[in-house]
Amino acid sequence: MNEPKQSYHPLTTVAFIPAFFLLMMPGQVVLVHDALYAHQFIKATLIISLSTVAVLTPLIYAEIQTRKRPDRWKPRLLTKVIWGFVVANIIFDCVCFFNFELGGKPFYSRGIHIDPRNHIWEIEKAIQIYSMQHNGKLPESIEDLVTGTADHPGLLKKGNLIDNWGTPYGYLKTGKHFRISSAGPDRKMGTQDDRTN
Repeated sequence: MNEPKQSYHPLTTVAFIPAFFLLMMPGQVVLVHDALYAHQFIKATLIISLSTVAVLTPLIYAEIQTRKRPDRWKPRLLTKVIWGFVVANIIFDCVCFFNFELGGKPFYSRGIHIDPRNHIWEIEKAIQIYSMQHNGKLPESIEDLVTGTADHPGLLKKGNLIDNWGTPYGYLKTGKHFRISSAGPDRKMGTQDDRTN
């Protein structure tokens, strides 16, 4: 009777697909960044956990089978590559969380080069809508645009109130006029790099 031909375990390839598309391509990074940017830490943790499990489940199973049946399955260099993806991704995610915990700003920001005045314009538009919904009254706080009321749901998400450098936008109301400002790259209000509407 012929012995089974030794080959690579197919689940190694299965593990490589999510490792490449979830961990190494920008998709997961963007999702985690957006969740952290909106201070949705539980959502960010779930994204990281689910994507890591999707990679490790077939990878670990393939490794166990390879060690149990060395006559059937042979070790594969791709396995080490995938483990490298996983470790690098975990380190990167830890740095993201650590950076947010200390400075409240993203380690990676896809919007870092976007002019914050575009975001300010969105907030200004939301304030105008809020004013129309409340008989011309401006919001007391910029957070009112997020919380909303029973009759009028929030107009913006919490992440919309934070600029590209991780600093909350400033809101100053004087009578029927208001001012929205970003602290800019130095994250300090009242300096030359501030951006306003």
